[in-house]
Amino acid sequence: MLAGAGLLVAAVGFAPVSTSDVDSPPGVVMACYAVVTLGTGIIAPLAVARIVSTAPAHRTGSAATATTS
Repeated sequence: MLAGAGLLVAAVGFAPVSTSDVDSPPGVVMACYAVVTLGTGIIAPLAVARIVSTAPAHRTGSAATATTS
């Protein structure tokens, strides 16, 4: 549920960016990317937790490192 909400927030931010061009005001583009960042910020911890939890116990350190770099 939370991941879906994060994806929806990111999509709402990406929609205006997809129609922007060279003449778009920088403030508008930055605001849209702020919304995208908010959405992906919701998803990222969930994705990292899922990746690390599915790794074998002796590989959890490697899995955590791979997801943060």
